[in-house]
Amino acid sequence: MDDGIMLVVVALGALALGAVLAWLLAGGRKGQGGADTDLLARLYVLVEQETAAARTEAAHQRTHLSELERVMTGRIEQVRTELAERLAGMAGSMGREQAEVRAAQAEALREMAETSARQLSAIRVAVTDQLHEAVERQMQTSFQRVLEQFSAMQKAMGEVRAMTAQISDLKRLFGNVKTRGGWGEAQLKAILDDVLPEGSYESNVRLGPGNDVVEFAIRMPVRSSTPPVLPVDSKFPTEAYERLLNAVDEGDAVGEKAARKSLESTLRMEARKIATKYIHPPRTVEFAVLYLPTDGLYAEAARIPGLIDEVGRTCRVDFDIMWLAVRHQPFGPCVQ
Repeated sequence: MDDGIMLVVVALGALALGAVLAWLLAGGRKGQGGADTDLLARLYVLVEQETAAARTEAAHQRTHLSELERVMTGRIEQVRTELAERLAGMAGSMGREQAEVRAAQAEALREMAETSARQLSAIRVAVTDQLHEAVERQMQTSFQRVLEQFSAMQKAMGEVRAMTAQISDLKRLFGNVKTRGGWGEAQLKAILDDVLPEGSYESNVRLGPGNDVVEFAIRMPVRSSTPPVLPVDSKFPTEAYERLLNAVDEGDAVGEKAARKSLESTLRMEARKIATKYIHPPRTVEFAVLYLPTDGLYAEAARIPGLIDEVGRTCRVDFDIMWLAVRHQPFGPCVQ
């Protein structure tokens, strides 16, 4: 670039010198003569000398610039080589560091995996032991419970067999009307013995003008030489009651309704018979008791709407015997 500037300066100087020479030549033609010619010759020589000096300086500058370019090129190549070597060294160092980091990470991961495996193995062993103990306890408890249930089942089966035998006996007992009546009479006698003082009742008493005999006649606790008696007779309408129970067990609503109606009719009929046969004031009080031997039968009678009240009102017959335990008092000064 300095060489180009120098050439431009030389060219400008030459142009200026040419302009001066042209001006002087033009003036010399008008009459100055040989003096100006000598001056021009000297100026031309000076210009040539300056031009030669400028060319020499430009050549020197070009040489210097070439040397500088060569030196700079060498330095650049050296720097490039150093940078390449340094980068290669850095890449190698980074590669080694990365490899070391990867190896350290792999080792750490391996140690973590081994630690986790040991911990999991310990947990597995502990859980297995606990499960084994729990299973053993549960099995022992379950086995004990099974044994207890089996024992209870055997006991229940024995009770069922005994109950089956008793039911068979009861079926044979209730299959005969006379036997059924005797069972009800025996149960009623046991209740009377339980709730009444000794000598408070008589058995199989003829009350009316006919041959009808009431099962029990309870002497009422009143002050009289011939106290009136309360007729008590037991009835057990087994057929109607069994039809009702079977219909209930089978879920037969129509059969249940018909059986309940049949039971109601039977109880009303028996109450009318007791009223007709056994209520004869003043030999008796003005009402009687129809005893139903089982709680289930009495409960079914009580479930029939209005039956007990209506029978008590129209026939003067009561189905409940237990009021005697409260109302009946021993003979003597306690009688009110």
